[in-house]
Amino acid sequence: MFDLIGELTFPDTTAFTDEQLDSVTRSAEAGDVGAMTTVALVMCSRDDFSGGAVWFTRAAEAGSSIPMFWMGLISMRADDFVAARTWFEAANNAGDTRAHDMILRLPMMMVSDDPDATRTAAQAGDPDARYKHGRDLSVDGNRDESFA
Repeated sequence: MFDLIGELTFPDTTAFTDEQLDSVTRSAEAGDVGAMTTVALVMCSRDDFSGGAVWFTRAAEAGSSIPMFWMGLISMRADDFVAARTWFEAANNAGDTRAHDMILRLPMMMVSDDPDATRTAAQAGDPDARYKHGRDLSVDGNRDESFA
């Protein structure tokens, strides 16, 4: 799902010709949830994330956990961690066990490299942000302030 540098990667869909995509799109438009997911994956692999999100959402609304999971990943890619959590919770509730792991990873991903954002999150009580904020203050020589 994510490579070593945190980029969202999609299954290789380069084998899909435009004609094949048109055929699968017709099936998706007819209500085939698997086809909706396939169209979404192909669109995202072609860097059309907004088009892919439309098809993932339609498939998710039909109750499929796989597109719910992918919408969580797309939301993370857009740094929308609130939406990501919502999608991962929906996928988890629909039976996708990968989503639970992503829910557990979200807090650390939400901690920003921006010290002001981290301080704000720490003041709001986010435990991961509090840890990072305290560590940052300690490293910067403000150890006493880190315990305030």
